[in-house]
This record gives sequence, C-alpha cells and structure tokens, in this order.
Amino acid sequence: MTSYKNRETGNDRPDWCNAHPRVPASTACRCCHVPLCKACVHSSHGLDFCSNLCEANFFVVNRRQATLYADAQKKKLRHSLRRTAVVLAAIAVCAGALGYYQHTRHQRPATKTSQISDIQTVSGTTPHSTDAKVIPLDY
Repeated sequence: MTSYKNRETGNDRPDWCNAHPRVPASTACRCCHVPLCKACVHSSHGLDFCSNLCEANFFVVNRRQATLYADAQKKKLRHSLRRTAVVLAAIAVCAGALGYYQHTRHQRPATKTSQISDIQTVSGTTPHSTDAKVIPLDY
C-alpha cells in the first residue's frame, strides 16, 4: 500500500477512505483533498479525483487561474514597454537639446583679421598692411 502526505495533518501515515471507513486511503482528491481508497478513485489526466464534479471544478479553477496569470503578464509587459518608450523619448529630447546647445555655442570661428578690424573700428585706428595677416583661431 502506498501512503500519501495528508495535507491536513502533514504526516505520511495513511488515512481512511471517506466512503469506506475500514479501508486505508491510497490517495486524496486533487480538488477537495478527501482521502480515497483505490476503489473510489476517479482518475483523469493522471490526477486523482473523488467525482466528476471535483474534476470539472479543478480544471475550471485552473483554467481561470491560467487566464488571470496570462492577463497579469500582458499587463506587466505593456507597462514595461510604456516605461521604455518614455525613457527613450526623454533621451531623445536631451540629445536634441544638447545638440542645439553645442550648435549655437560653437558657431563658425572668427579669424584674427576680423577681430582686429572690429577692435580698430571701435578705437578709430586703421591697421597697417603688414599687420593684417589672416590666422584662423583654433577652438
């Protein structure tokens, strides 16, 4: 005789069949956990049940739980995709702002000649022809 672990008491000792009190139980119903002897077992898909009703209830509950689990996984995935989209949008905005800042800050560099002529125009003096060398500034 094989014993099963009783869920209520937690020990491995066999209980007695619910329908036959003098016969030791070999298993328990997967749905209602009632101890069953070999004569009372209704097996389906490798699982033991006490009746067709318990079998139907067990599979309905498991199907409902599987559906709820799948819905929760889809919701979690949608939330993750939404968060990723927001982060990518924020990165794009920051990159665009940084590019615009660098573009406006580093306009085309001026030459020393244009800077000298701007200074001399303000001071009222004119440059000599030997002083007017064009040297580009390195940034």
